[in-house]
Amino acid sequence: MRATIANLSTHQRVNTPTMSGSIKYFDEKVVFLEFDNGKHHHLKTGEFISSLNSNKYTLVENAISLKYFPLDEEQQKVAEFRLAYCEALDKLPNPCVEIYANEVIDNVYEKINDKHPKKPAFKTCDKWRRQWISDGRDIAPQVYSHHGARDQRMSPEVQDFVYRLACRHYLLRSQPPVSEFIDIVGRKFKAKRNEFYPETCPTEGKIRRFLKRLPKHIVDEKRHGKAYAKLENRSVLSSIETTFVLERVECDGLSPNLGLLNDDGSYAGKVSLFFVIDCFTRCILGYTVQLDKGESSAAVVHSLSHSVRIQNKPSGQGIGGIGLTYVLDNGPGYRAEATKRFLSALGAEIKFCASRTPQEKPYVEAFNKKIRAELLTKIKGYVPKKRKEDITAENLKSMARTTVTEFLVRLEHYIYEVYHKKPLMALKRQTPLEVWNENIQFADHITLEDMDDRLLLRGREKRLTPSLKAGIQHRGQQFHSSKFKSFLGGYIDQMGKAKKITVLIDDFDASAVTAILPDGTMLELLNSKGSDKFKDVSFSTLKSQLKEETRPDTEDPLTAQKAHNIINRKRRNGEPVPQEYLTPEDFENEESSTNHSEDNSSTVPQSDENQSDFGEEKW
Repeated sequence: MRATIANLSTHQRVNTPTMSGSIKYFDEKVVFLEFDNGKHHHLKTGEFISSLNSNKYTLVENAISLKYFPLDEEQQKVAEFRLAYCEALDKLPNPCVEIYANEVIDNVYEKINDKHPKKPAFKTCDKWRRQWISDGRDIAPQVYSHHGARDQRMSPEVQDFVYRLACRHYLLRSQPPVSEFIDIVGRKFKAKRNEFYPETCPTEGKIRRFLKRLPKHIVDEKRHGKAYAKLENRSVLSSIETTFVLERVECDGLSPNLGLLNDDGSYAGKVSLFFVIDCFTRCILGYTVQLDKGESSAAVVHSLSHSVRIQNKPSGQGIGGIGLTYVLDNGPGYRAEATKRFLSALGAEIKFCASRTPQEKPYVEAFNKKIRAELLTKIKGYVPKKRKEDITAENLKSMARTTVTEFLVRLEHYIYEVYHKKPLMALKRQTPLEVWNENIQFADHITLEDMDDRLLLRGREKRLTPSLKAGIQHRGQQFHSSKFKSFLGGYIDQMGKAKKITVLIDDFDASAVTAILPDGTMLELLNSKGSDKFKDVSFSTLKSQLKEETRPDTEDPLTAQKAHNIINRKRRNGEPVPQEYLTPEDFENEESSTNHSEDNSSTVPQSDENQSDFGEEKW
């Protein structure tokens, strides 16, 4: 296909035999290029197009924006208005020539003047067209405008300071005016300005927005007491009504005071849980367990990816699907770009809860309260939420008694065998599983297995170093393609060595991954062992199968050196040493020590007695 001026757009990437850059400006007379090394060059438009047709220069397609733009009715009308002119001008061989473009603009205006009576000028239409091409022929980015509440720009320290003053001087039964409270904040901040340096005193607008965003139940509790606040806010669930399955899906994280151990007895870390719940049936669509790390987008995307599948679920409980609206927590993992990109690729609407407003996602908050009372309190090492003393990481480590494997088994058993099969008063004494099975047949049930194009649905980002021979390696699997191999050849020659690139991974599908090249191009890399063989098979399943295949039939005998290492490690940690880990040499040492001290002769029996005190909990 021969290139014309219609194929050009501002910020379009251009590759030359020696350099690469982008189009800074162009019209029907001149094209201005800006190269990556800082140099600039200008050409006549005809010469530049001739170079493109002779393959001296090549155009690189701009990466399509993955962001979702929810347009309202007014913005949708504006988008249709602009799109009509952009598509008509794009059909011209030379859309930058004003004489020909004005004829097209007049023709479009005659067709749509009943809905859009205002006729745009040529320069305005040309500006729309260039931006439309630059955005991957998507009109929504230039039309969309966010009308939501402004972000709170006060630092956390200043917010806590203003909140303490509000509890003392504003949230009173007498309901003093806001202007009086603003004066109090100014005086108090001036007295402590050295503590907040270089922060300045909040403006009147910031203070008013802060007070307006205070949750209603907190305001009611501070002014009228807990009884009044519970009475006023008890009807939160009834105000959020759903009429069909997957109409509203709520997501939230839970970070209980619980530390877990590895199978070898070492400390694994503090546990964090992420749940996805369907509000109509109260069913848990998906969940994720994360250790020793705060809220991350990888865990959030993992829970969402688990929720849109019906595979990898217990038999008889094919619970999962793509929701119509997702109500997300306001944490960093839920506000991450990876989370927004994954949900936007599903075509779902996204709503974020305001800070300190658990009543905006009451269903998942109610489940968090239920799982604390019915499961976590029965696990050894769990510290209740309302315990007054501070729980440090060292305390959790010393109190840990449950292994990760045991916790995963108990969590899965509780969700699928206890919670899903327990009658709920809110469901008229029906179980969540019964409500799901009754209503799912009438819903527009779409899962991730129904989608063939999963290029954008691999939501977890990871930076990996590619190899020319093996491609991308992840968790024992290799992903490669011929296009990716040709790219790596030039990429390594240009950079000198292979550097890390961004890879999108679906933890529940080991058939392929998505590689994002430095210019924004996306390539699907298939599993070298066969993509059809591993479709919708998780990486964890492959890892467990590999362990079973490589596991020896009999364990290797314990050598003297291994036994000495185990004994030394346990004694350094103050742990009892079982007899089966002692060697004959160690018995000789124990016998020789009895001649010096009679107390040491009971070391081994005491360790066995202490070890028997820790029995396995019944559940």
